[in-house]
Amino acid sequence: MKIIKVLKENYLLVLILALGAFLRFYKLDFQSIWLDETHTMIEGNPNISYKEFYDIMVFREQMPYFYFLCVKAFSFIFGHTTYIVRLLSAIFGLISIHAIYLLGREIYNKKTGLISAALLSVNYFHLTYSQEARPYILLSLFVILSFYRLVVFIKNANIKNAILYALFANLMINTHFFGLFILVSQSLIILFFLFDLPKEERFKFFKLSALSGIITLLLWYPSLKIFLLVTEIKSFWILPPALDVYTQMFKEFFGNSEAVLMLVFLATTFYFIRLFGQKKEPTTSIKENKMLFSFVIIATWIFITSFIPLVRSYLDIPMIISRYFIGVLPAVILIIAIGMSSINSSLVRRIIVLLLIIVSLTDIVVIKDYYNKTTKTQFREIAEIIIKRNKNKEKVVSSFGWNMSYFFNQDPTSTPLLNSPSEKNITVDSSLQNYIMLMKDKTIPMESFWYMDGNSKPYKLTPEEEAFLNDNFTLESSIEKVDAWTKHYVSKTIQNNDNQNVAFGIKNFQPSNLDQNGNMLMFENGTIKSPALYLETGSYVLKINANSLPEKPLNGENAHIIIKIGDKEIGNYYLSELPEKKEKIISFENTVNQHCKVTLTYDNDLSVYNLDRNLIIYNIQIKKKNL
Repeated sequence: MKIIKVLKENYLLVLILALGAFLRFYKLDFQSIWLDETHTMIEGNPNISYKEFYDIMVFREQMPYFYFLCVKAFSFIFGHTTYIVRLLSAIFGLISIHAIYLLGREIYNKKTGLISAALLSVNYFHLTYSQEARPYILLSLFVILSFYRLVVFIKNANIKNAILYALFANLMINTHFFGLFILVSQSLIILFFLFDLPKEERFKFFKLSALSGIITLLLWYPSLKIFLLVTEIKSFWILPPALDVYTQMFKEFFGNSEAVLMLVFLATTFYFIRLFGQKKEPTTSIKENKMLFSFVIIATWIFITSFIPLVRSYLDIPMIISRYFIGVLPAVILIIAIGMSSINSSLVRRIIVLLLIIVSLTDIVVIKDYYNKTTKTQFREIAEIIIKRNKNKEKVVSSFGWNMSYFFNQDPTSTPLLNSPSEKNITVDSSLQNYIMLMKDKTIPMESFWYMDGNSKPYKLTPEEEAFLNDNFTLESSIEKVDAWTKHYVSKTIQNNDNQNVAFGIKNFQPSNLDQNGNMLMFENGTIKSPALYLETGSYVLKINANSLPEKPLNGENAHIIIKIGDKEIGNYYLSELPEKKEKIISFENTVNQHCKVTLTYDNDLSVYNLDRNLIIYNIQIKKKNL
């Protein structure tokens, strides 16, 4: 009975949540997973160890752990499929609708909460990321909840509210590093209201705020190492921002729909008209004026979160891309909702809200044909075709070989650049141009292979590369899907499976500790091993490119390494700290046909005077000498 009473009292919210749920759960797995979602599927696989999970997060994903741990746990319980992982995002998206209702109600009134929830439920941008296996929708949820708890804390400063705010703020920054910009805006909001308080209340508010800050930063510590690595990135795929970057982003928030944007503009205009007519009495607190109170919070939220990345994009590295700013969308929705809820005529207010819902749904279902039109990169469909036709288990080469390992049920920690005939792996991480070059150099056999690519990467070869393929291969099939393609090259000659020019990437050594450029880093004493290689008897050379770090000897000594082929040591030496002297060539004899691994041991780690001796390996390869 109590539940029925609650449902009756909140029937509008229930209807809004039902609409939001239908939009988010319907055809959840219709679109193929795109490149970044393959990261999530690999990293969130409950079958990989936490050591492997940690290494991938640090050196490939470079995001905080929390979302991916949620995926790992959810997949462990319900199964690890794209539908299940996207279902988790859809659930987060649905909870976000209820969360913004709570925030709107707390920051202004219940009408604002309901309108905010209604607008978010039909928002195209929010819907898109509610159906994607990435952390952005969870970031949006924790941004909303952290602001909700912040508003409660500002209105009623006590230990409970301080701790609850800290927990949600921590979840926000442990979901995505862009949450740090929002945390800065929240810190400034706290500082503002500290000075708005009567003097006798300031010290208590300050102590509670400091408690929140300490809890937030302490709980963020597990993500600190990844954050420090991210700060070292000096180049990124994101382009420098255009002059109208935020104008275009605002349009993207509403699906670039002119009808939606027109109504949004009207509501926003009305919000500012009402805002500009507000006056603050000298003897009252801003908290007592709902319009001014909400403006201080929302304006700081939007400005700081947008301004800092813009400045950093011009001074350091571009970092503005719309999905990173999904935490700003709720603030924009609140402005629209407050504007609408401030309309005195309930008839006019209801008509405008209903119109905005109708045109938003029309844009999603009819104009964009969201549930029937393929828009995401169809790697899944390409992989399914290859799996069906690849009866001979030929190599599948891709510049995204590590990501593509997900589709072929392959352990991504063993995905090689190039591997020996004894390896069972299917995917190979290499561009087509590089693969052709290695075949030309006879470092790999000219065997039949599939090449798949996409994600805005077109098929593009030089005339010489095309001629090489035409001379040595028959193009058996060429298949294109949305933003993805594959070509099957069948060799014109019978290959010797024991081809003895062996090349392999340093990225395939385990345990793996790669920087953003694919170089291997060793911070402490230990051993790394390559995949198994097949070597016939004969004379070989091993070429290694490596340097000692830092760029000066510690206690007169650089990093020392020992190199073995199987159980046989073929060399040991001290690395140079000079980049121009990074290459070392070692000759050795292999006296029996064998499958063996290359092992490299670092054995003189040292920390002194706040400096740490490490080493970096750029590349390593083996070639058989020509007789």
